[in-house]
Amino acid sequence: DAFSVTVDGPLPSGALALKLSLNAPIPQKIVWDQDQDGRISNSDLAMPFTRVGNTLWIDATLFSNRLIRAPGDANYDISAGSIEMAPTTFSFVADVPLAPTTVMVTNIFTGETHDVPASELNGVFPRHRNIPLLKEKRLEPEIWAGQIDIQETRIIRHPVRIRPGTEIRITAGKSLIFMHNVVAIGTEDLPIIIKPATPDAVWGAFALKGSAASGSKLIHFKINGGSEAVVDGVYYSGMVNIHEGSDHELRHFKASKNLKSDDLIHIVYAKGVLLKGCTLTDALSDAIDVDMSEVIIRDCLIEAAGNDAIDFMSPQALVVNSHLNQSGDKGISVGENSNVLVDNVTITDNIIGIEVKDGSRAYVNNSTFSHNKNQMNGYWKNWRYDGGGHMLVVESKFEGAGSLASVQDQSSIAILNSKLPSQRHNMGKNIFIDPSAEEWTQAEPLAQMWRDFPAVLARWKIIPTNQAAVK
Repeated sequence: DAFSVTVDGPLPSGALALKLSLNAPIPQKIVWDQDQDGRISNSDLAMPFTRVGNTLWIDATLFSNRLIRAPGDANYDISAGSIEMAPTTFSFVADVPLAPTTVMVTNIFTGETHDVPASELNGVFPRHRNIPLLKEKRLEPEIWAGQIDIQETRIIRHPVRIRPGTEIRITAGKSLIFMHNVVAIGTEDLPIIIKPATPDAVWGAFALKGSAASGSKLIHFKINGGSEAVVDGVYYSGMVNIHEGSDHELRHFKASKNLKSDDLIHIVYAKGVLLKGCTLTDALSDAIDVDMSEVIIRDCLIEAAGNDAIDFMSPQALVVNSHLNQSGDKGISVGENSNVLVDNVTITDNIIGIEVKDGSRAYVNNSTFSHNKNQMNGYWKNWRYDGGGHMLVVESKFEGAGSLASVQDQSSIAILNSKLPSQRHNMGKNIFIDPSAEEWTQAEPLAQMWRDFPAVLARWKIIPTNQAAVK
């Protein structure tokens, strides 16, 4: 079930052709035996091949090892050495006994094919970075439609297209991990649905994982009843997870009632993620948890989260034209070196409207804080960060009898050109309301945030509500 090919000289080999006897078994899998253990194992590299009659064509290019031969001087300059080739042996293993009667190789420059003679030449093992060069194969998307039953955890490494009206039912404890691009576009009348296989089943996690999943779209999509999972050593803390990649879109996306897990949606190490027109309700803890990512949350309703509606850690983010209501803790938590713009957002009936901490900056524009127990809070929680958080609030409105703001531990808040309640409870130091020129001198870094405010709006393409107010 194994054979070896030795490459010598400067020219690489082209595609290999293995001619089998007429009654020889046909393999389903051929691998380069990278760990030299004589069997198929996880560290081996699968070889793409096609069958033409009784001939197998392996589409790979092989190189001999390149070695730098140093001159005799111990203090030599590497550029003075010469490059030499060493005979290099590549071993291959199949899932059936494999004894080709003839091996042929293609010249990559002329396209001509030549027989490879049997040889006793023993080459060296390929060096660490010398691996077979494979021709990239375009993966055709798999089409999902109708009812799809997920009875075991599935890791999908090819593109998937999901048709309107598709219903995906996941068995308790099982997960669905997409490692390649997913385009799931439903309609208002025929949404795509992910749900438990049975009413009492708690399934694991749904994830878009890795750069190959970039550009995925989940539109008119409903999902509920999941929790969390560990798959191939990766912890997915949300019912819905976006790990790495870029340019993901969740539009008209409805998610609710995650069980056991921290997050309804968890986004980490991703860029250009857009949530638009989403409805997120009854999260067990945080509705959206964003870690070290670039995210836009637009036209969304987030309601009745057990903890925070949105929890930011070290992102660049915009929250715009949205409603954040009735969270068990904060409407928005801005923490651990985050930089966030909140524009035209209504934040209602939360324990804390917006909290900023640990080296973070929150810019709030044209928004409404309504009946939160504490409208704003700033403090220093994590000693790893140089100071607390700072919030600039412009052209906004405050309603209700709760505390306007509280600030602790090297944090600060400035409120400009805003409508305030007549009673302001718990007002302390480092809270500035329409500061005078003299007060601004004591209000760094808020003064710098005010100077930066026009650029922050422009960066997210937000038009100021009152141009005259932005100086």
